[in-house]
Amino acid sequence: MSFVHLERHDDVAAITMSRGKANALNTEMVAELNAAFAQAEGDRDVRAIVLGSDRPRFFSSGFDATEVFHYDRASMRAFWMQYNETLERLFRMPKPTIAAVPGHAFAGGALLCMACDVRLFAEGDYGFAISGINIGIALPRGVMQIAIHAMGVHRAKHLFLTGVTIAPAQALASGLAHEIHPEGEIARVALERASGLAKKAPTAYAQIKARYGVLDAPEHPDSDDLEAFLDQWFSDESRAERDKLLKKLKD
Repeated sequence: MSFVHLERHDDVAAITMSRGKANALNTEMVAELNAAFAQAEGDRDVRAIVLGSDRPRFFSSGFDATEVFHYDRASMRAFWMQYNETLERLFRMPKPTIAAVPGHAFAGGALLCMACDVRLFAEGDYGFAISGINIGIALPRGVMQIAIHAMGVHRAKHLFLTGVTIAPAQALASGLAHEIHPEGEIARVALERASGLAKKAPTAYAQIKARYGVLDAPEHPDSDDLEAFLDQWFSDESRAERDKLLKKLKD
């Protein structure tokens, strides 16, 4: 795989994003993430998973605006379905999952972080945001449920409606982050936490997640929900906001 690496550390699978400056998500990278999650889930010797990044100061900036923003409707539908499948696979993983977040996490990258059971953030001047409202889109209900599981209805609603960027200390106070550590220690601590969780009884762990509602959460958005999302994505309102962002990225 070109942009995602999987390494074994005893019974822990470390899945590391490694694309460009900021791990911007495109079709190929999302497919690689999905394949890595499937491999880790299917390997009986893997008892826990760490999702991290080797990019300085970034977990993931979200969708690659220079590529994804130019997809036509058919390409965007295919990309979104692939991303949604990947996100759900991580969210529903019956094994322990830990997000090792060494820096910024935005939009689609922030949601990957939220889909994990445990979230470790790095100290520093970093931001976390679900920025769909800032480009004029409303995410499907299933995706919103992942955020609600991560931080509760009211706090998730605030992030979705405002698109506000929060700092690691705010993430910790809100319950989104479980721990904060110096940036250089995030990967090590995440492996330690994963190793500890790997010792838990696997069937019981999976059943607890199921009873908590994670494994029973709504599956893929139905066709009406997906088409409504695409209608808004390709609306004049959203196009105008995305054009503003692209111009800002070029300046």
